[in-house]
Amino acid sequence: AVGLSGTMLRLAENNSTEEIIEIVNSWKEECRMIMCALNAKNVKELQNVKYVLYGKTKEFYLK
Repeated sequence: AVGLSGTMLRLAENNSTEEIIEIVNSWKEECRMIMCALNAKNVKELQNVKYVLYGKTKEFYLK
């Protein structure tokens, strides 16, 4: 959960508990879909997925 603390604090400041639960559940579902699309059965496999960067993302990464 590295990098989520600020996001979670903003969610807590601006949303109800029910809204936060809905948002987090949608993140979990999105992660499941991404992992399925990449054929990753767990986080360890997801960390080892090969990827290609292009455009502005590639430019940012190469700086």
